[in-house]
Amino acid sequence: MSAIIPGYEYDIFISYRQNDNKRDGWVSHFVEALKDELEATLKNPVSIYFDENPHDGLLETHQVRASLDKKLKCLVFIPIISQTYCDTKSFAWEHELLPFLEMAREDELGMNITLANGNVASRVLPVQIHDLDSEDQSVIEGELGGPLRSIKFIHQAAGVNRPLNKEDDQVREAGKILYSDQTNKVANALKEIGTSVLRNTKTKNGDTLIKAKEAKPESIKKRTSKVLLKMILGLLFLPFVFGAAYYLYMNYGSRQNNPAYLEKSIAVLPFVDMSPNKDQEYLSDGISEELISALAKLPNLKVVGRTSSFAYKDKNENLKKIGEDLQVATILEGSLRKSGNIIRISAQLINANTGFQLWAETYETELTEIFGVQDEITAAIMEALNIHLGGTKIKFSPTASTNPEAYSAYLRARQNLAQRGEYLDDARTYLDDARTLFEEAIQHDPNFSPSYSGLGRTLSLIPNYTSTLTTSIADVVLLSKKAANKALELDPDNAEAYSVLGSIAMYYDWDWAEAELMLKKSVTLSPNNAEMNNFLGDYYVITLDEEKAIEIEGKALELDPRMAINFSNLIWAYMAFEDWDNVIRVNNLAKSLSISLIGGDEMTRALINLKKGNIDRAQEIMDSVQHISGPGEYQARTVLAFAKADWSAQEIEQLVEKYPENFLAMRAEAYLKLKQWDKASYWLEQAYSERDPALVYLPRILLPEDYPDHPALQKAFDKPELNALFEIRRKNLKNNKLNN
Repeated sequence: MSAIIPGYEYDIFISYRQNDNKRDGWVSHFVEALKDELEATLKNPVSIYFDENPHDGLLETHQVRASLDKKLKCLVFIPIISQTYCDTKSFAWEHELLPFLEMAREDELGMNITLANGNVASRVLPVQIHDLDSEDQSVIEGELGGPLRSIKFIHQAAGVNRPLNKEDDQVREAGKILYSDQTNKVANALKEIGTSVLRNTKTKNGDTLIKAKEAKPESIKKRTSKVLLKMILGLLFLPFVFGAAYYLYMNYGSRQNNPAYLEKSIAVLPFVDMSPNKDQEYLSDGISEELISALAKLPNLKVVGRTSSFAYKDKNENLKKIGEDLQVATILEGSLRKSGNIIRISAQLINANTGFQLWAETYETELTEIFGVQDEITAAIMEALNIHLGGTKIKFSPTASTNPEAYSAYLRARQNLAQRGEYLDDARTYLDDARTLFEEAIQHDPNFSPSYSGLGRTLSLIPNYTSTLTTSIADVVLLSKKAANKALELDPDNAEAYSVLGSIAMYYDWDWAEAELMLKKSVTLSPNNAEMNNFLGDYYVITLDEEKAIEIEGKALELDPRMAINFSNLIWAYMAFEDWDNVIRVNNLAKSLSISLIGGDEMTRALINLKKGNIDRAQEIMDSVQHISGPGEYQARTVLAFAKADWSAQEIEQLVEKYPENFLAMRAEAYLKLKQWDKASYWLEQAYSERDPALVYLPRILLPEDYPDHPALQKAFDKPELNALFEIRRKNLKNNKLNN
């Protein structure tokens, strides 16, 4: 019996290792069960090639490839994935799997089939009968060009790794996988693929519509239209429907209550390094980061930030669960495999709710062309989503203008810069390494704008992560500004560079008009970048604009809900406006997600208890802290000391004198509370002179009129930059009262 499509020998080809059928005939029984299931599922019979005899009678003298080529001309290839199937020297692997993949990628139908609902299914339908070790998993995924998505027939029991049998169905337990159900899943998948193949390959008159596949274009740009078409078809039929709303962040803003907003959402998971030596992680991570940055420029599209997406790295988490956790409708995942100078990059877009593949493409290129491939993937996704969202055109900076050496150093620098927020104890080390690598990238290519903006960001953060500097803050800030300005000279639309300049104007120059202008410009260019929103939210906290501060800090957390600084900044925003109910709520949410807040959550819990008057409980919390490590904990201990009736002013002053030498504004704040105006004035002058960011952030020293008309004190307050800030705060505090 021939296949349902002319030109194909079989509908289904079963590939397996003979050893998996020797002992108990598992493969033979499965094929018979599948045939029975297909008879009950399909209206018309299908043809299955299943070789029960080793090598189908082929002798070593026969031309194996020639003998099998005809049989491999099938619609669907079902490999029985066992513990031995991934032996790259085996007959099944070398003469069945690899030749089919080669043929399918070049034949009329292609590797992927567009289903009736717009989703995409692969013509390889793996049936998995054993859990694989990590090496075998990488090998099979490397050839398939992405994660192994199989229908599993694996017996569920601790310490057991064997195939699921029909007899196992006799013992039924809640949640247990049944052999009959899995067989039915295979049959249904085959039906869906077969029906779609027939629909896609016939005209209205029923004539075959299969055409010869065009030769693969040499130019990367020429392939883009094909990629776009597949992407658009998938997205036009994308069923963005969630069965139950998962409101993780409990009304941070109106977006969570807007179904249309939830539709337009994506998480880019870290691409998997499938290289033989597993030494290209920086490259696979870098591709993911660049895609996140590019997609974040799309308006009205929620793009989950790096920290939250990378929380699922090396975890075999269910995609539907990831979608629910991150509140996204689609997930982009992929892999990279490097062998010599050849790189294979695979990417696929998944419907998070159904798990169906919406779009997929594999690129094989030389290392020197990786930038073009990366930009092609970015452009394809962005263009397709633009069409879906209404046609807004977004300009993004291509990476293709740099060289491999510069880009390698750049990606390693980005990796270190990101890790400063994941490993806080070693943050300064990661920042120093990032600085060195960005500078190395610039040496390799002095015209690559992202290297300069990355260097600017790194330099601007260094003073926040150390109590000592070998150079002055002013020198570091000057270098940071120089790098950011160079980035804009090379690329006027570099959002990160605007954000760097805005953060410097806010934290160090205290040029409030410039800070707001630059930070808003960065968010305009990259509206769904969590970091850009975070810094803009900080500006509104400093200037005491309650509505904007809560909204934008909340959006930053929503975009990257696994990044500790986003939780901390939203908590600090609520603290600034003394909204303690929401401080408690967000702090509890962070704790439930095992998020380690900046400085630990002890400081926040201690301050909450102090606000409630639970002094003894606050003392217990602070006593549990082994080491004082940051401004937050020093602040909590000082506030606790003020609250305790048995602490004298002298004892509090002794505590203040133990502050690190760069805690200038915090010393001033403590002496203001002690009403020691001369000492407070001295430390205010010092904080102003050294541009200590804590003098303006976090805003605990709000307005000069809150303090007595002491000559030295008022002189310390009477500075042009501070007066401008005080005026903005007075206006916003008035508006806050009107709005509340």
